[in-house]
Amino acid sequence: MSLALRLAVLIALVVLSAVVITAALNFAKFAQVTDRLDESRYAFLAADLRATLEASLDLGLPLEQVENAQDIIDRQRHRDPEILSIEVFDAAGTVLYSSARARPDLMAALNEATFVSVPLNGDLIAATRLVNPFGATVGGVAIRVSAASAAARDQTMLASLGTAVLTAAAIGTAAVAVVAMLLLAGVQRRLQIQRRIIASLSGADEPRTAAAPATAFEHVAAEALGELRDVERLVQQSRDRAGPT
Repeated sequence: MSLALRLAVLIALVVLSAVVITAALNFAKFAQVTDRLDESRYAFLAADLRATLEASLDLGLPLEQVENAQDIIDRQRHRDPEILSIEVFDAAGTVLYSSARARPDLMAALNEATFVSVPLNGDLIAATRLVNPFGATVGGVAIRVSAASAAARDQTMLASLGTAVLTAAAIGTAAVAVVAMLLLAGVQRRLQIQRRIIASLSGADEPRTAAAPATAFEHVAAEALGELRDVERLVQQSRDRAGPT
């Protein structure tokens, strides 16, 4: 494997590792932020239902006699297709009002098996308590949301990041290979020129014995020393002719 190819592979691996790590961190941050947004959204909805129901409790009505409670939770459930059910229960935990929809995932599982006893797509539950005007807890509101949509959203984002990582890795690898070849081509040319110069100075083009490099160097040094002495002699002659000033 050539030096250019080895360098290109090494840099490509470093770039790919950096891209994968960045994508993984971004996906984790995306999942964390979207989960918090979902929790905040349904917590706000539960608080809004609590305020509406407690307004009826402030009128002195017991929780089981709030006539519009069923209409309120039905209306809220129909506004959000991800909500599986909204339940209002009393202090003993007995469900007084319920607005539930069929679960497609459960029906799909029942089409394959007669009996299903395992949890399907762990759901998100947002619940809050109901308090009467005297400060006593008389029940609560629970909102159950399907986790299937959140899982599908994460899968979509993961697929998008995977495509982006592969694209970036392919483009980065090609760019690195081209740049490495261009840079090393110039370096290799300079190295070849230097090798030829060294070979010419050391007499590499002629047959020589083991002591030939040292002999050639001594010959070049002797010629340089002779030229330096000639220059010194010419300078001295010039001074003698000029005489004392």
